[in-house]
Amino acid sequence: MAEEPLAGISEVVNGLRGDFPDVSVSKLRFLESQGLIAPHRTAKGYRKYSRTDVAKLRWILTQQRENFLPLRVIRERMAGVEWSARVSEEAERLPDVDVSDRVRRLAPPPPAPEPAGTGMTLPQLA
Repeated sequence: MAEEPLAGISEVVNGLRGDFPDVSVSKLRFLESQGLIAPHRTAKGYRKYSRTDVAKLRWILTQQRENFLPLRVIRERMAGVEWSARVSEEAERLPDVDVSDRVRRLAPPPPAPEPAGTGMTLPQLA
């Protein structure tokens, strides 16, 4: 049974920005053009990303950021059976949610409150 697509490209980008601030719509389109992801397309051509697609994106972006791997190496590693099984398992663990929950979950978290000041000015601290 095929996995039901969950989110549009903007929702996915907004959800990834918390961990990957530089991710963009064009980045996701580029990764698709390179054959690294293949989101479902609606009849009108809109991309719809499944849990597995989002798990793949997180893995790809992590490999680029933390291991500085080029896309060629990432593509080779993605071809491995173990990797595919791991991503499928991760996607299965994600809960089913309704759209409003999904949008709220994918939205970046609110900024942390500023720490309370000392009440002193910079010259007083010097």
